[in-house]
This record gives sequence, structure tokens and C-alpha cells, in this order.
Amino acid sequence: MKYKSLLKFLIFLSVFTFSNYLFADEYTLIEKTVESANYKNIDINTFTGSVTIKTWDKPAVNVAIRGNQDALKNVDYTIDNKDGNVTVTTNAKDESNKSILDLKIEVLVPRYFNPTVKTIGGEIKIVNLTGNIKLETAANDIYVYEFNGESDLKTTGGNIKVSTFKGNVKAITTGGNINLDGSEGEINAETSGGDIKVKYAGNNLGMTLKNTGGDIKLILPETFKANLDATATAGEIKTDFSVLVEKDLSQQTLKGIINGGGGIIKCTTTGGKISIIK
Repeated sequence: MKYKSLLKFLIFLSVFTFSNYLFADEYTLIEKTVESANYKNIDINTFTGSVTIKTWDKPAVNVAIRGNQDALKNVDYTIDNKDGNVTVTTNAKDESNKSILDLKIEVLVPRYFNPTVKTIGGEIKIVNLTGNIKLETAANDIYVYEFNGESDLKTTGGNIKVSTFKGNVKAITTGGNINLDGSEGEINAETSGGDIKVKYAGNNLGMTLKNTGGDIKLILPETFKANLDATATAGEIKTDFSVLVEKDLSQQTLKGIINGGGGIIKCTTTGGKISIIK
């Protein structure tokens, strides 16, 4: 009995100590609020760390840069504001200390705003925004939720997920999956190291999906109108739509008209299969 009580105590102590290690060593390097009207811009360029942008009901931008003790000592930063256009920049004081720095940038902006973000080594997340976004990261993921507008997304080593979007989407990754769920936009998606999944509703404004390392799955409304051009050089093409085939092609190529025709849907994969379903 005493042994069990001691064991429980040791487990609790280890969890408590680990939690303190994870969460207690966080410092606010700077937090600043600047006035900025709707439809303005924010440009974030950080040498490392994650970036999260959310919205609030204020005509202002709030920027908080947080990090561990090493970041407190070794990160230079600037937050500038010119006519409501905000610029956030971080740099390492010592290049050799980059690997031990834990940095994150948290931003609140008006509902209508245009962010440009570039980070090396951290994820990017944007929630509930209307505007134009350009996001780029290396070795991490991009998440965009409840977004209206134009989006240009690029990562060299992570996944891209965009859900509940309206507007044009350009998504490129060299080492991960792409998952898009939305409507009313032209879609361009490309990956060389994962799968592409698109669930789309609304008018056909055109799609180009290219994959050199996995599958393509496209989920469309039953009444969706399109001109289909699909090629899977190393797999099959499957669809439950009725396709008026332009000419007799192989199992790896399907070209034809869906529901009387519409915008061009071009799907190409050299390393997987293509599925186009309702």
C-alpha cells in the first residue's frame, strides 16, 4: 500500500515538474498596440518561431512577441507603424544560438486585414479573417480557418490546411499534405511529398492540382459543371460522375465533360491515384 502511494506521488511530481519546464519558462519580450483601420496591412518577418493571427472588434493591431529565457536574451525585434500599416521583424543577436530559441508571435487585427508572414522553422495560423494573405514557412505547417479572400501559401516541409474559405487559393508544399475545404474560388495546389484533398462547393472557377508523390482526392457537388483533364501516370483514376469522354484513353488518363461542361479541372499525379467523387 505504501509502495503504491509512493509511486503515485512520484508520478505526480514528475508530471508537475515537466509541466513547469514546458510552460513556466515563457517571457513576453514586447507587447504593443497600434491604431489601424480596416483593410490595412501587417508584414511579419521572423527568423524563427510560430505566428498566430486572430481578429478582434477593435480598430487596432496588438502584437505580442513571447519566448523562452534564451529568446529574452538573444532576440532583437522591431514593431513599426506607418499610417496603420504594421511591420514586425525579429532577428537573432547570435546566429549560433538559433537552435535553442523558442519564439512565438501572437497578433490581433481587425476583421478586414491583409497579412504577409514569413518565418523559418515555425507554424503559421490564421483564424476568422477577410482580406489577402501571403504566408511562407520552412519545415512547418500552415493553418487557415474561416477565411474570405485571396491566399498565397507556401511551405517547404509541412502541411497546408485551409477550411471554410471563400476565394482564390494557391497552396504549394514540397514535403506535406494539402487539405482544402471551401467555395467560390480558383484553386491551385501542388505538393511533391504528400496527398492533396479538396472538398469544394459553389461555382467552378477552375482548379489545377499537381502531385508528384501521392494521391489526389476531389469532392464536388453532384451538379458541378466542369471540363475534366486528369492524368495519373502510376495509378488509377476513379470517379462516380458521369463523364462525356472526349476520346478513348487509358486507365491513367481521363478527359471529358461533366454536367455539360464548365471551368477546367486539371489533376496530375505521378505517384498515386486520382479520385473525383460527389
